[in-house]
Amino acid sequence: MENVQGWHIKRWGILGWVETVLKVAAIGVAVILFINTSGADGLTLSGHPRLFSVILLALLTLATLGQISLRLKLKDIIAMAFAMGFLIGHLCLLIGMLRAPDVLSYPLAFGVLVLLGDVVKLRFMQVTHYTEAGVGTSGLIKLVCVILGLYGAFVAGLLVG
Repeated sequence: MENVQGWHIKRWGILGWVETVLKVAAIGVAVILFINTSGADGLTLSGHPRLFSVILLALLTLATLGQISLRLKLKDIIAMAFAMGFLIGHLCLLIGMLRAPDVLSYPLAFGVLVLLGDVVKLRFMQVTHYTEAGVGTSGLIKLVCVILGLYGAFVAGLLVG
């Protein structure tokens, strides 16, 4: 698939779409938090009760920029649209968390939905032997496990914080 010239739409199969639906739901949760907190007075970082999760989310947000860069190279229309939406979702959640530090339900729902999506992604990779940008299935599975760990730490930080 990496040899495809020009923009295209890849066939993702049912597991790919289940992952996408779960993560689009997470994006929706983040956008709702952003909208619901639009009347907040400002952003709170100092003394934020869930500072660990906010910092981790900021780093995960930066990482989504790398995802967009990769999608530009691979030229998959669906994956590119998703990557841009995922970045927007992260930004909305980050701003929403800074506007409303005591709100737990939206960040928790976001984190759990992303975790569920990545569990489905693992199964997708195992079943399809998926490769991308010259990285084999086992390398991608290891990467997704690291990402699962990071979002797991995000959720744990929310619950502990």
